[in-house]
Amino acid sequence: MVNTKNQLKILVLGCSSAGKSTFISSTLIPVLLENQYVQTKEDIEVFFGGRLKPKYDLGQKKCAIVHYNSLLAFDSNPHSSKLNIESEPVFNEILEDSFNEIFYCYCPDSNLLERIQKRQLVEPEIRGDKTKNYPTDHILNSFLKISQREVLLDFHSALQNELTNFSVVFSQHKASMIIPISDFIHAPRSAFLEKVLCDGGCNIDLLKREFHRYSPLAAKCAESLVRYSC
Repeated sequence: MVNTKNQLKILVLGCSSAGKSTFISSTLIPVLLENQYVQTKEDIEVFFGGRLKPKYDLGQKKCAIVHYNSLLAFDSNPHSSKLNIESEPVFNEILEDSFNEIFYCYCPDSNLLERIQKRQLVEPEIRGDKTKNYPTDHILNSFLKISQREVLLDFHSALQNELTNFSVVFSQHKASMIIPISDFIHAPRSAFLEKVLCDGGCNIDLLKREFHRYSPLAAKCAESLVRYSC
């Protein structure tokens, strides 16, 4: 799908409760405004993968952000023991689309399980709906079937046409950072990444790792996270 509208398209992926909405509202949108990718918040529209239909239209605004739950395929096939990301119709459309930037939100398993168990509502801030209860049991059952690291790498492989602008947003309770996908791939285990951040503070030198390795937008987001994490 060719981007004929010259629209800035950003894909934000990750498991439910991994920090997609927080990253979008607290980092990505402020960075887009601060660096004049858009002029006002009205220039940005956020779309939820679970609400999109095949042959979707991302509208006419200057920037479209797709918020996609990487376990969405389990919604249509909850009894499956294996996640098949390309069985999900909207993701197949995403594969045909052209995104300027991709951010994958990753949270250590222990923190993610805690978030899932404590959560009560579905995206109340971005959706503007504080009445939809969070499906804790379904999300837990889905999460326990997968390896987060393997799912991330599966999405990275599937989105091979967009790899130059693929970054990982790695978060814990009190700090977040953006790392190049190459760093994630070469980490022997996710536990390696968990040592990068700690709840008691953060290592500025690690957070300020070589921003020139990022795309311009990812670098700006990384700098923003450094300011607010340290």
